[in-house]
Amino acid sequence: MKVAIANTATFHIEEACEFYDNQESGAGRYFLQCLAEDLDRLATLGGVHSKRLKHYHKTNCSHHPFAIYYTIDGETVTIKAVLDSRKNPVAVRRILSRIKRQNS
Repeated sequence: MKVAIANTATFHIEEACEFYDNQESGAGRYFLQCLAEDLDRLATLGGVHSKRLKHYHKTNCSHHPFAIYYTIDGETVTIKAVLDSRKNPVAVRRILSRIKRQNS
């Protein structure tokens, strides 16, 4: 499958990189490298993960406390959000609901 990244997810990824770079120089780049590996795996494994809010599949990043939320349309896995797993679950649901409304 093809993996695409929605604008909403791009924003989340940029925020995460900035957070990690503020912690330690180069940590944002390491986050991106690890995330790229996780996204590459979705080209093969997309769709096997459980769904959240009936709309998004969810998988965890392998090296960071982040979750990847995605949809599948035909042969395309679209990354909709990359969110810190330590966020309040209510806030995560709110973010995902907002993304769903924007895309409807």
